Order: sequence, then C-alpha cells, then structure tokens
Amino acid sequence: MRRGEASPLLNTICTVFFAVFVFIYIFAFQKDMLFYAQHVLSEGNTVFQPLIGALIITMLGVLLALCVVRPLCRHLYKLPALYFVPSALILAALTDIHVVPFGSQSVFGHIWIVAAVLLVLFCFVDRLMKNMPIATGYSSSTDQLGVICMNLFVMLFILCGMISMGNTNEIDHMHMKAQSALRGRQYEEASLVGKWEGCSSEKLTMIRGYALGKCGQLGEHFFEYPIAGNSSALLPTKNNRLEVFPEMRLYQFIGGIPNEGMDARECLRLLEKRGCLRSEAKDYLYIACLIDKDIDAFARYLEQDYDTTMVLPKHYREALTLHNHLRANPVIEYSLPEMEADFADFQEMIKKNPDKVLRESALRDSYGNTYWYYYYFRKE
Repeated sequence: MRRGEASPLLNTICTVFFAVFVFIYIFAFQKDMLFYAQHVLSEGNTVFQPLIGALIITMLGVLLALCVVRPLCRHLYKLPALYFVPSALILAALTDIHVVPFGSQSVFGHIWIVAAVLLVLFCFVDRLMKNMPIATGYSSSTDQLGVICMNLFVMLFILCGMISMGNTNEIDHMHMKAQSALRGRQYEEASLVGKWEGCSSEKLTMIRGYALGKCGQLGEHFFEYPIAGNSSALLPTKNNRLEVFPEMRLYQFIGGIPNEGMDARECLRLLEKRGCLRSEAKDYLYIACLIDKDIDAFARYLEQDYDTTMVLPKHYREALTLHNHLRANPVIEYSLPEMEADFADFQEMIKKNPDKVLRESALRDSYGNTYWYYYYFRKE
C-alpha cells in the first residue's frame, strides 16, 4: 500500500457498506417523505420516483465521498470510513423533512445548521490527522481485520447519526405512505397503513374511510381499524388536510364539496337530501352516524334503503343488533341468530369481568374488530 492511501479492500468494503445502507434507507424508509418534499417544492408538477431517486441519491453520495472528499482529505486514509461523513450530513439535511401547513415556504427543518457545524468539525479533524504518525501497512491479516472492523463500526455510527437527524416521526411517514398509495389507486394498501401497529390519527381515519369506500368495504371493515376523531374526520377540514393526494377526488367520490365550516356529517346529510350523494358513497352517511355512536340516526337513514332481503355489511348488522337491544321501539326490527349469539356472548364477557382493564383486554381479543367494542369502549 502506498503512502497516503488506504487498502483497496478497505475502500471497497466501506463504499459498498455505505451504498447498500443508504439505498435501503432512502428506498424503504424515506421515499414517502421525499415524495412529499418534491410534491411541495415542485408545486405538484413532478413526482418522486422511489427506485430511480434512491439510486441517484446513493450514487451522488458515493461520488461525493470518493471523487471530492477523498482527494481533498487525504489525511483521513487511516480511517477511510470518514470519507463518507459529508455525504451522510447532506443526506441527514435532505431527509429532515417536516409536514408543514399549506402555504409554508420550506419543508426542511434546521438540521442543515447542525450539519454545517459538524462539517466544520470534520475539516478540523482532517487537519489534526495530518500530524498523526502514518502507518503504511498491516503487519498481519489479523491487524487488517481489526482495521476493517473499526472502520465498519465508525461507518455504522455515522449512518445511525444520519438516520437520527432525519425525519423519524412514525405518523408523518404513515400519512405520506397512505397518500402515496391513494395517488397510485392502491386503495387496499392505503387502508392497511398503520393497522397492525395500532396507530391512528384523524388524517389516517379519513384516508381509510376513502380507501375502504373505493373498495366497497366501508361498512364491512371500517371499525376493525383504530379510529381517531369523530365523524368530522371523514372529510378534510382546516386542521386536517391531505398534502399529496388531491382532495377533489374525495369530494368527487361523495358527490359534492362542503361549505366552509360545515362538518362532514352535515355535508353528507345535505347531499343525501338533495339527491347528490353518490350511491357508492352512501356508506359515508351511515358510518358518520356510527362514528358518533348515534345508532338512532343510523337506523333512520338505513331505513330509507332497507328491505328484508338485503345482505347487510358486518358493521351494519352489529349496529342494528345493538339498536334492537338498547331501544324498546327500534326503527328497524332486526334479528339474526348468529348476531344474537355473538352479542349475548359479548354481554356475558362484560358481566364476567368486573375489573375494567381486564374486561377491556378480554373483549379486545375476542371482539376488538366489531362495532360493539367501539361503541362500548372507544374513549371520547
């Protein structure tokens, strides 16, 4: 090995480690936030392509390290993992993306200031290493292995620091992932975002409602998901907007746009009264009542379309069973043997568990995907 150069093997290992790590980070974790950033910065005129974008960003990061930093900072050859510090700092600033209100000028945070300070420190370290004793080779393969491990440890530390400075907010990522799926008309995928993690927000509630509505599954599966907010969460509001998915597509689906300040349930009621509520979106009106636990209004609206030959979605069967048990004079007389048996079991489990925490846990395991569980245990 010549003076002032790291071994080719060590350079290759560091380069491959960095490239693979960054590509996975961009493509698998930050693609939705970068999609949002490009959408805002281009005012919706261009779209971030995850695979192409990840490849380009990774390639630029590697080229910066090998073609710019390495020639300028030759004293770092003793620890070539440090060649990738500037690239990592730039990537940290690039992925420090924040969801901002409409009209805000920048989606990027202030990590770039921290990155600039660290870059200055990096240059200072390079100057210090200039005066350190120079090792021109390895006395044994064991020494070389030790140097490789040390560089990989340093590289891992650098990349973990890069990740920590980027946006790691789980809800932000879920919002963008779900909206990206909606833009691609991947409605089932959009509805599943956050389901298994048990995460929700009013925005995710709106996205799931629309996605399930497009799949014709709103009345069948809506209450199987965690729900945030009330019926107002079903449509965009001043404080609950969709950043990268055109809200007009949602309004077109239901059949109209609410007046300013009008909540979702009132908008749906007026659209239905005027005959503008699209048949595909009729479930929106029923679900809005059920979210607010207004089973009487739900039964009255359903009565207009109900006949005894209808096969109702699961949540509507559950809501009508509940309505018939809680009201002496139900709007719709409804009784289904399997529903009656399940509801009797549900009530029996409530009686068997006097402890509130144990009762809720037991019922969540058996009936957490039902409207009954939502009605009795959803915290207002």
